[in-house]
Amino acid sequence: MTLDEAITHAEEKAKCGGKCGEDHAQLAMWLKELQIRRLSTPCSACRFYYMGEETCLECPAETIMI
Repeated sequence: MTLDEAITHAEEKAKCGGKCGEDHAQLAMWLKELQIRRLSTPCSACRFYYMGEETCLECPAETIMI
């Protein structure tokens, strides 16, 4: 199962409602966060993850990115 498939599965199960649906909704959010972190670059100073930016949004502009 790929990460995209796992997200889709969790989102589908979240629609069922109840405790299981709530758990799957939380799982889907965690998986989406994981996906964003895998596709993002961490700041070398604060480890804040950012996407498509030249500099970290949390640190001074002169922060060197890895």
